[in-house]
Amino acid sequence: MFMFRNRRNTLAKRLWNARVLQRGDHAASPAVPAASAPSQQALLRNTFLKRLKEPQLETLLQAVESRGASLTSCVVLDAPSLGPGGPLAGTPGLSGPAPAEPHLLCCQIWRWPELQQGSELRQLPMCTNSSATTICCNPYHWSRLCKPDCAPSEGGHAVQRVPPSPPREDPLDPLSHDEHDGHAEPCKAAAWGRTPPRWQDWQSWQGSLTTNGEGATGLGLPPELRPWCQLAYWELADRVGRLYEVHPPFINVSAAAEPSNQGLCLATLANHAPPRPAGTPPALAVERTRAKIGLGVTLSQEEDGVWAYNRSDNPIFVNSPTLDDPESRTLLVYRVPPGHCLNVFRADTTTEHWERWRRFNEATNSGPVDPNAVRISFAKGWGPKYSRQEVTACPCWIEVLLSPCR
Repeated sequence: MFMFRNRRNTLAKRLWNARVLQRGDHAASPAVPAASAPSQQALLRNTFLKRLKEPQLETLLQAVESRGASLTSCVVLDAPSLGPGGPLAGTPGLSGPAPAEPHLLCCQIWRWPELQQGSELRQLPMCTNSSATTICCNPYHWSRLCKPDCAPSEGGHAVQRVPPSPPREDPLDPLSHDEHDGHAEPCKAAAWGRTPPRWQDWQSWQGSLTTNGEGATGLGLPPELRPWCQLAYWELADRVGRLYEVHPPFINVSAAAEPSNQGLCLATLANHAPPRPAGTPPALAVERTRAKIGLGVTLSQEEDGVWAYNRSDNPIFVNSPTLDDPESRTLLVYRVPPGHCLNVFRADTTTEHWERWRRFNEATNSGPVDPNAVRISFAKGWGPKYSRQEVTACPCWIEVLLSPCR
């Protein structure tokens, strides 16, 4: 009995030592809400960790120490465990409101000390817990929502809308300047609409960089056999590998193969990349950026649209027709920080939005433009603020061609 108790204490101690500290905190101060005193922190720690069984502690520790790289299972607790009627309610010495949700507490301790509310979190699609009476407390099964009212900016300057151009042999040198991609434009969500888009109305103006303006593919297949999207991987202005069809509801796009062998491995596709002279700026840019992708991004088809969950340690940059102003000559590129998520293709975009978008593109002759294509660049943004004026100058990026694919 003593041996098992000692192991449990060891697991709990390792978990507590792995907590994320707030800025200015000392090593002995855990990452719980700043208003909590040390005694309150101990109460929160002891009350929460004591409710976990030893296998749950092991799973939680594996997730925390690997920073989400290990595909760990859910750590499930009853949803009201730490709620108003939970074990912390009325605890002597605990002033102020106790955290109402155990998953919020876990994310505060091991990922985001500044997190305030559970409504700022969204469950990752690979999390298998869907019960209304329980909740997953694995902090790496959650992602932070990008703030909806934070408008994109480029240091006060408008971002020029650049029409897609064909690949060029001499892309702009991506290492010509010291660019601060980590401080580019923040996330923003577009206004909500009410009418779903009518994809069949846009047959006459479909096209993308990937298909070079060719017609739709897969439209003759029954819906159950048709992929909901296809992925094209690009390095600078070069397509790398084949189109990857996506049939499951979500897919992980990462730098290396995952243990489950599911998802798209960019390192495998990179074996088919065109040769570049070793040591040249373009080759170095691709190598360095590819090394930053890590766990990459998870793309998920959900009821309210297509979501991108950034699981890497670096930001991703997104451009989507549903997040653009349809009559603006500026190109909005959204920065999604590590651990955050964004609805990159909103299912409730109005028909009026698409009609305005179609009229503008016809008037400006800015084709081929695909209303179903989303572009995501890893670690590097593009626009007037950078030496990269177009997405084809980004070292590593993907084009998401949503069904019906173009």
